[in-house]
Amino acid sequence: GVQDTSSFDITVDEAQNAIYLLKNQNIKAELYTLDLDTAALSLTGLLGNTLGSFILPDESTADNRNITRDQPTSIQLGQDALLLFPGDARTVQVQVGPWCLTDKSVIWTSSDESVAAVDENGVVTAGREGTATITAASVLDETVSATCTVTVCSNDFTISGVGTRTDGSSELFTVGLQDNAVTGRLPVSDAQGNPISVEAASYAPADGTGWVRDSSVDEEGQGYRLHGLDPETGKSAYDSVPNVNNYQDNSLAITDFIYDDWNEVVLGVNGEKTVFMSENLKANDLGESWFDNTGTAQSAMVAIARGQVSANFMEKHTQLFLLDAGNQQLVVADLSFSTFFGAWGMFMEHYALTEPLAFATDAEGVYQETLVYDPVTKTPVLLHYTTEGTQVYALSLDSAAMTCRPCYLGTIEGYADVTAYEISYAGQLPEDLDRSQ
Repeated sequence: GVQDTSSFDITVDEAQNAIYLLKNQNIKAELYTLDLDTAALSLTGLLGNTLGSFILPDESTADNRNITRDQPTSIQLGQDALLLFPGDARTVQVQVGPWCLTDKSVIWTSSDESVAAVDENGVVTAGREGTATITAASVLDETVSATCTVTVCSNDFTISGVGTRTDGSSELFTVGLQDNAVTGRLPVSDAQGNPISVEAASYAPADGTGWVRDSSVDEEGQGYRLHGLDPETGKSAYDSVPNVNNYQDNSLAITDFIYDDWNEVVLGVNGEKTVFMSENLKANDLGESWFDNTGTAQSAMVAIARGQVSANFMEKHTQLFLLDAGNQQLVVADLSFSTFFGAWGMFMEHYALTEPLAFATDAEGVYQETLVYDPVTKTPVLLHYTTEGTQVYALSLDSAAMTCRPCYLGTIEGYADVTAYEISYAGQLPEDLDRSQ
């Protein structure tokens, strides 16, 4: 802006390679611009009665004092690279300099619209698998431009989990979404060899145990046992005692849970706002400790997945993804443990679903949703229960709009319910793709 001062001053604008000079004449002041590239001095504004003044180049200066330029100097995009899924959409933010440019409009183009199309507002829509370059060029000078590389993934995911049939029997399996081919079928049983019906599953990478919760309850509501499976045989090496479906202490009526070996805890959700925590599953204590500040009274946390992990000064961090069916949103949380204070903490961001999903429960009021995290694309993937099969969605996060778009990848058929504990992307990605943005 223009600031009054009792002395004269000149201001250098390095971005524009120019110098601004004020000539004060009692009731008016003339603003001159010296272009350092051409050595041309031109009158660029009249500022009225300012006495002594100096210039701070910014947006308000251009709006309030009619300082203008017609030659663009730079274009910056909000992202240099995007990873999207078919049907995904993302708005690319753009900044055009200098601050006093008369027209900051840009022309958007795509190198391959079948992969990624872009409209006049910078909204990129993903098509088929592949890579395309999105370009934003100034309408005043198309040689001033910036680009964003868009990679569109396929549905070439492999999912490992437990499928339960309509007769209640469960089996370990692996499925490829592209051809829906199921392999590695193994019946699931308890330590005595009795078949069990599974509703929730997780995986402990430290010892390779597949932890599952069954759905068997008696007339008094007791059951929901926990089992530690050998993934090579499908048989349990550990069975917990029955639990009471009271959603409180010692209850294992958990809809989805994860084994976080980084912070050495197990976290679970049960359709309410609470996130439960256990440091030892065999202690049967998953319902005894919890984080109660993870949502509102309307929240229904129905699925959970672990993302990336990190560490800084005396703290260990785990990224969590929580599906809130009550508020139709994905909660991205940072779970931290301070070794100095010996205390847990959780920070959360909320991403609204761009397309609402219909969530249903079984006869016992238990949700059938599962979240898994793909470390290759760095994307949470939802296995969504429907009566026609388990639909699989990549949950694409837009940090600028704070939204989450469910991108359909395929349907797993042949099971009444599916719970997954591992997913991997087998498609091709650029080696230099930056997924930190």
